[in-house]
Amino acid sequence: MRYPVYLINKKFYYLLFGLALLAWRLIINYSHDLIPGIGGGYYPVQIRAILETGKLAFRDMPLYFYLNALIVKMIWLISGAENDQVILHVTRILDSMIPPLMVIPFYKLSSRFTGDDLKWYFEIPALAYATLSIAPLFMVAEASKNSSAYPLMAFFLFYMFEFFRERSSTKTFFAVLFLILTGLTHFGVFTVSLTILLISLSVFYRVRAIPIIVIIVVASLGFVYLFDPGRLDSMLWVPVTLFRNAMFRYGPETYSLITYPATLIILSCALIILLRRKMKPERYDRKVFVILLISIGFFSLPVLGREYFNRFSMILFIPMFILILQLLSISARGIKWVIVITIFLTVASSFIYMIIKPKTPALSQDAYADLKKFGNMLEKPSSTLVIPRHGIEWWTTWELRTKIGGTGSLDQESFRKYDQVLVLVHKKGSYHKNMPVHFAIKEPKISGDHKVFYESDHFLAVEIDSTDLSFYSE
Repeated sequence: MRYPVYLINKKFYYLLFGLALLAWRLIINYSHDLIPGIGGGYYPVQIRAILETGKLAFRDMPLYFYLNALIVKMIWLISGAENDQVILHVTRILDSMIPPLMVIPFYKLSSRFTGDDLKWYFEIPALAYATLSIAPLFMVAEASKNSSAYPLMAFFLFYMFEFFRERSSTKTFFAVLFLILTGLTHFGVFTVSLTILLISLSVFYRVRAIPIIVIIVVASLGFVYLFDPGRLDSMLWVPVTLFRNAMFRYGPETYSLITYPATLIILSCALIILLRRKMKPERYDRKVFVILLISIGFFSLPVLGREYFNRFSMILFIPMFILILQLLSISARGIKWVIVITIFLTVASSFIYMIIKPKTPALSQDAYADLKKFGNMLEKPSSTLVIPRHGIEWWTTWELRTKIGGTGSLDQESFRKYDQVLVLVHKKGSYHKNMPVHFAIKEPKISGDHKVFYESDHFLAVEIDSTDLSFYSE
């Protein structure tokens, strides 16, 4: 990349964009007393469970939680005091610090695919897309696990493509290592990474790749089962569920829609280049180009199920960064500026969306204070089952130390396991207007006569006994 004398080399820009993303995430994480997002309370609950019991409270891919727990434990040992507030601060800080580290593999990818040949005014838009488009901005606080897998996936792609270039044992080791670390962090990011690997093997080795693909798929299924059997069930049912409730029928979430036009434009530009440019079929860069085109194209299909589409759209910016670099390196000047303008509009739209619909907690500060009052009335929290709506359940078990369940989890067995069963209705003090539509916030609705255990402006808690399960959720 040729820089004017008044500009510093490109390492400075990668550092600058990493710091910008760090600042953004810190601002979001500390914008409220509670961790923002409907799942903001999930992480403290899991981390505290590790510290107290040595294992997760709920089955999940464990790496991110254990990393948090390790740091909290070190702080506790140094300070000599075990304070739950440390857990809240650590998870906020790690969530802010880890995702910006992806600028390191982004820099390595850029150096490999463009060297110093791409002009700064083309490389900076590519970097802006990779760090300041909707996914890095939106996947914060409640999505710590997701976004913490981003740098790992980027490192995996770098070493995977390096392996296909050099076939060295060192590259193989690091590619496998980062794929495993990605899997230990987040299931969805692992799935996309694994799919890109399988597509890459097919493009580079064709029919010869079939045996190794079978081995990798079987090993991946066993790997997922080892840590979260429920996820394995999801993987096995993917052929059935992948196209259910197709995106083109039900529409994507707004945050997914922000990047979709850019994805279609960039894929179209890539397809034009592939069809028009005379590149030798065996050329390495062309094969990488084809792999990215197929991978991004598949995960962007409008016939994918709406939920899958939304989730994939928050991961695709990583392979998109590589494709954008390649396009800006080989395209005619007109196509380059189409891509640059598209990126500018996408990044601007991402910031506008985040300003209009900022990340907010599942509970207001007043409602959380009221939740504490409700908790003070519980005689035996550890043997009490509370059934709230989604979003409140994490803060309920965090603050009250009760067991939690969904409205579908209440049966006769519940009354044998717990001394008290309460259905908690959230009446006031939430941020529903800022929650994505797919969360579909639903409060438990109580029918029949039940003993009111607690009632205030914010909550209604009723006690359910084993003779009457006449409550339902709408």
